[in-house]
Amino acid sequence: MPDGTEKDVRNVVDLVLQCSDITKELVQQAMRDYLQQNQDKSTHGKTSLRKLAEQSNGNLDSIEVSSANLQDFKETAKKYDITYAIKQDSSTTPPTNHVFFATNDTDNFKRAFTEYAAEVSEKAKTRYEIPREQFKARAAKIEKEPRKKEQVRTREKQETR
Repeated sequence: MPDGTEKDVRNVVDLVLQCSDITKELVQQAMRDYLQQNQDKSTHGKTSLRKLAEQSNGNLDSIEVSSANLQDFKETAKKYDITYAIKQDSSTTPPTNHVFFATNDTDNFKRAFTEYAAEVSEKAKTRYEIPREQFKARAAKIEKEPRKKEQVRTREKQETR
């Protein structure tokens, strides 16, 4: 029975014999197949508008998203594996963002957009706005009160004397 080193030598010899049959054309074909396979995979997430148009054969839809809500939209789109492109329209005041997506992803996009809209409306409900008069009154009250840090320093100086 052959020991471990003889098995290793036989395995190496077998590998060399198998590799001797490989030609330059086989390696080139394998590389072409590999590269083609990677090109066929569609990426999800943010992409350029041109690449998105190429992937979807020009079938694009868009929605407007404010700059404040753009990060929330990106998180939701990532969750649902949506491929999208963002184009900022700076001609409007404030600038708006147009989010483009492929129409063949419409079902995924509808689910993601309903979740995103629910998050935005929930944030709007929880946001608390203070009327201007109350804000001014609170600011005046704070100005009249001495700072706590200054009070501590004056006490320390009096104790050391």
